[in-house]
Amino acid sequence: MNIISKKLLSILLVISIFLMSTKAFALEEESFDDYSRGKEDGRAKAEKYGAGGFLLLGCVLSWLGFMISFVVDPAVPQNELIGKSESYILGYTSAYKEIVKSKNINRALIGSFINTGVVVIGGIGLFAFMLSETSKTSSTGGSNCIQSIIQSMVDKACANACSMSLVARIFSIKF
Repeated sequence: MNIISKKLLSILLVISIFLMSTKAFALEEESFDDYSRGKEDGRAKAEKYGAGGFLLLGCVLSWLGFMISFVVDPAVPQNELIGKSESYILGYTSAYKEIVKSKNINRALIGSFINTGVVVIGGIGLFAFMLSETSKTSSTGGSNCIQSIIQSMVDKACANACSMSLVARIFSIKF
């Protein structure tokens, strides 16, 4: 091969490498645009999500419900992702899960505080009731009243513990 053909071959090689790199760069930029668009759409969809179930979970199971909200990953609506690129799906999924999980944790925490408030107010009310009952009865009758109230509280606490244990088992099976 002569010098001219070698120079021509090397120029063609440089041009082809340049064209391939610009095409790869264009694909990468398009992929980033899809990711950004997916992230925006995932945020928009997640903002519409209501986490009422986790509020109820926190109210019923208190701090256990709050801890469950950390473990459970939100499900991404698959119908929104049909026919989309991989980068779009990745952006959508990451944004959606991040916002929905945050909402779930916040709602479960609020429910736990509601549960705790109800228990504290109920305890104060029960204590006030016990004080009023003991002042109405004689010294021996008052102690019998307190014993019966305490026994009733213990029975209800055992029943609540059994039901919470059952609910925890159900959730552990599903998750």
